[in-house]
Amino acid sequence: MSPAKMKKMRKIPRYLIPGRGKSGAPGMLKRHVALMCASIDDRWRLFSEGCLRNRYFREEALRRSPKCKACDRAFDDSSRIEQHHNDYLWMCSGSILSEDSPDVHRKARPQEHPDVPDCRSCHLNNPEQFAACQNRIFPVHAACHESIHDKERYFRKRDRENLLRSFASKT
Repeated sequence: MSPAKMKKMRKIPRYLIPGRGKSGAPGMLKRHVALMCASIDDRWRLFSEGCLRNRYFREEALRRSPKCKACDRAFDDSSRIEQHHNDYLWMCSGSILSEDSPDVHRKARPQEHPDVPDCRSCHLNNPEQFAACQNRIFPVHAACHESIHDKERYFRKRDRENLLRSFASKT
């Protein structure tokens, strides 16, 4: 990895890297959580995919954090903003919006969960649940989002190598 890439990666706060908070324990990938949550798949997919397409949820996330959490620069009109999950261990408890609702930010892509939760009603009726969702997703620039996942891949590779070395030294 180039020194410039490493320097850029150092700037990303650890809490944005899944499983890399204060404890530093390796986190879980979305595909691992998806297997664990198979029995509650619809509610989990509403959180992991559906809420990202809710206009109200997105606007509240931007209101809460008008700057990119990775680079600390403000968003502007030309910014391509993405929403980053730092934790997938959650499920949505809200109702589902109709496809023609003004709160639907965009249509589902192929292979994406088709439903969008009613985050506005959840915020009014169940503010603790809504706050928990908001605390797991952060607005970031698209380029910063890729850097976050580069850093996550770096940590996972390093953890894997350390684990293999540890097993090799015991045999």
